[in-house]
Amino acid sequence: MNREDLKTLVESNEATVEVKNETVNEVLPESIVANTEEDLSNYVPEWDLSEGFYKSIEDPEIASTQKEIIDTINELIEEKDTVSKMKAYELLTFIRKYENVIVQLRSLAYFASLNLCTQRNNKEALLFDKKIGEFCDKMQDSLGWIHYTLFSLPDEKKLEFLQSRKLKDYEEWLWCNLLYPPSLSEAVAKAVRQMASLSTGWHSLYQQLVSKLKFTMGKKTYSLDEISGMAHSNKDKATRNKALKVMSEAFSSHGYIFAQTLNSIYQKEDVLIKVHHLGEDDEERRFDALDMDGFGNGLTREDILSIAQAVTDSYVPISQRFYKLLAKMHGKQSIDYNDRLQNPVVLEERHIPYIETIQTVLKALYPFNEEMGEKGLELVNSKMVHAKPMEGKETGAFCIRGSKPYIFLNYRGDYSSLLTFAHEFGHAIHHVFSAETAGVLNDSTPVSMSEVASIFNEKLVLTQMLANNELSNKEKLYLLIEDVNRQIADIHRQIAFSKFELRAFRERQKGEVSEERFTQIYSEEMERYLGFPLQDDAKFGWMSIPHIFNSPFYVRYYAFAGMIVNKLWQVFETEKFEDFSVRYLDMLSNTGIESIDDLLDAFELDMSTPGFWSSALDPISAEIDQIERLAKLEGLI
Repeated sequence: MNREDLKTLVESNEATVEVKNETVNEVLPESIVANTEEDLSNYVPEWDLSEGFYKSIEDPEIASTQKEIIDTINELIEEKDTVSKMKAYELLTFIRKYENVIVQLRSLAYFASLNLCTQRNNKEALLFDKKIGEFCDKMQDSLGWIHYTLFSLPDEKKLEFLQSRKLKDYEEWLWCNLLYPPSLSEAVAKAVRQMASLSTGWHSLYQQLVSKLKFTMGKKTYSLDEISGMAHSNKDKATRNKALKVMSEAFSSHGYIFAQTLNSIYQKEDVLIKVHHLGEDDEERRFDALDMDGFGNGLTREDILSIAQAVTDSYVPISQRFYKLLAKMHGKQSIDYNDRLQNPVVLEERHIPYIETIQTVLKALYPFNEEMGEKGLELVNSKMVHAKPMEGKETGAFCIRGSKPYIFLNYRGDYSSLLTFAHEFGHAIHHVFSAETAGVLNDSTPVSMSEVASIFNEKLVLTQMLANNELSNKEKLYLLIEDVNRQIADIHRQIAFSKFELRAFRERQKGEVSEERFTQIYSEEMERYLGFPLQDDAKFGWMSIPHIFNSPFYVRYYAFAGMIVNKLWQVFETEKFEDFSVRYLDMLSNTGIESIDDLLDAFELDMSTPGFWSSALDPISAEIDQIERLAKLEGLI
């Protein structure tokens, strides 16, 4: 297909969206039109890392950057003893040097990581990532003294800097470094950083082991992403069961290594917690994974317990009720684990082109907030998305932080892929606006708020799709089932994962945990939220969840974000604030410099309100009610 054919196709697919009484023409991104010779129906992008980083791992600019970093750090070290005598303009120069080093270190680390994640089997890429990681850790370690130096300044000097208009752009960073004491002594902090650096080897081992697994059915070998899709999404029950068995055999054959890896990761986390709470004797309890939020994630131990309690209390009336309803719609007494994603509403199967996914997401963004829509169009016009599945590519999806938010996913052309793109695109929008407002040093967005933008974007897309007046009841029913499945996966399933993590971690604090015991704990927690027994071939699941190994105790923030999004959506639907979308964009822009309580206050939401978390689950119950009503109308129950 030549360029003229492409332009004709673009024009024929042009859509319009009403935004504030204006018409915004939504067309295919120019970069796609200009840079592909493929049939657009099959087009799936690969990114160009040279746009934001370097041309290749042999790029001489990498060595130049490393030298510049070393030289600048040496300059900063030479100025260490003069900080207390600096004028505001001198400190400004000092801070800008430091900021530039941080930007360069992030660029190196991101480039190495992004270069590797699409080619996990490439030894050169793996070695490069390891070398860059060690370099960045070493450089960061040599900068650890800055907080201690600033905090030790005389009060009058701190006041001088905080009141200076010249330093206004770094106000939040200065407040943190001048007024808040470091949580550890400088020597202990250095040891902790070095320990954390060494522990990345366990994360790397996990990624390498998973990338080497072979999943063979018949005469064909599949990637993990492909076999996982077959195990949970294939329409044929026998194929799903076979694929799940293949996955189980592949992971379980290395179960001992996965168990040893997780034991080592938890041992490191235990040491980290003990170090941070050194001297805080508490005979009533031992410090555990719940205390990790004291390290800047914005939630208290009580917050986490309240969220978990609200969700576990809703297992029977929400997740278990939903799965029983699905079984009824399938004409069964109960369903198996790998049946839970099977929508009983059968629509005509079709491949959703990546181009259509872009259009769907932009059409949801523009009516909500035109500024977000324009920023979204800029992003899809860039070359910062890698969605094409390929051998050696990691599973999952993510989006890096910063003003150049590269997006990674494996696009399969189904509804799940559409929502995955919408999710990561929400991250990208958030990162761009946050970077513009806060800057590099001021942006301390807690992980607890990181998932709000992504899940909210999914909600926007689904609502836009359901608003289509041409949808039949059957199509609406299909979308509602998909949405409830998504919300239960985001909230109930993640809390089940989190409770597995907490129980497994607590047992690790007492001693080594066996592969069999990990599997037993996982099965028990999954069955609690599912309401039915976990089939044997699904009990390996804890081994296949990257976050458990790469980002321990992160999964609970998906539940937090899903519930916060529901609370925000409840406010949105009341039309209490005509400028809701403006307030929402302001919230995204300031997640790095304002507390969670202050961010939610703009919507008159207070997490300490009795019943706050349980009411965040009411929209899911309401959707299940809708599903039941429409299922009766369609004769499915």
